[in-house]
Amino acid sequence: MAKLSERDLVCAEVLVGKGKSVRSIATDLGVDESTLRYRLKRRAERAIDGRANQPESCSAFEPIIMAWIARQDFTGETGRPESMKSLYEVLVAEHGYSGSYKAVQRFVRKRAPVPAVRPVRRVETRPGTQAQVDWGTRKVFIHEAAEEGTQQRITADELAATGALDGMFEQIDAGTPTPTLDTT
Repeated sequence: MAKLSERDLVCAEVLVGKGKSVRSIATDLGVDESTLRYRLKRRAERAIDGRANQPESCSAFEPIIMAWIARQDFTGETGRPESMKSLYEVLVAEHGYSGSYKAVQRFVRKRAPVPAVRPVRRVETRPGTQAQVDWGTRKVFIHEAAEEGTQQRITADELAATGALDGMFEQIDAGTPTPTLDTT
């Protein structure tokens, strides 16, 4: 299903005025006939969409979100901005946010600048000769239940320091680290 733009509705009004059927116009636009009839009726009544006047679910958390946006590097000079998913997790875990992740995305995208586009280099190798291992420099939080009803924030660096990741990599002849699954 396609969305009806303002231009589509103006064209549909003109075509209806010239005698073309709503059914054939809807077919041409790739929408259902009832959708087009509803949108034309709302346009004729000059009805206002009430959803635009409702407060966003994130508006109570605006100071926290704006502080998060201010800390991000959207220029690409020092790296990539932190994931919005981590912001959402912090809002839920530490501030009692009960809205959706999509709502956080919409809220941030309206207020944050567009991140700079980074060049990408793709390297093709034969199947089975390479594995992907992602390394990061940001703190990655891993949530684990310490006791029932509580959460403990552990960074990936702290997890590595405990020795929980020992044995995850083994050396092969060439000295290249190869990821292995440690099932012990």
